[in-house]
Amino acid sequence: MADETEVVLTGPAKLRGAFKKPGETITVTPTERAQLLAAGVIAPDAPAADPEIVVDDPPQAAKTTRKAGSGKAKV
Repeated sequence: MADETEVVLTGPAKLRGAFKKPGETITVTPTERAQLLAAGVIAPDAPAADPEIVVDDPPQAAKTTRKAGSGKAKV
């Protein structure tokens, strides 16, 4: 898909039903990127797929679920 971009995880995450480890480079959609950014598992300066996409306040930009103390983001 043309609007996908690669990002490097800075923390563990679950994406499309699979667990991903910190340091992994993954290809994500703009929505997934916003969710990972909100969960704090990618760097805030990670490139966006589209320069027009702006996430002003990442914690409120997307829904994420996280069990207390689990340290893993679920997207």
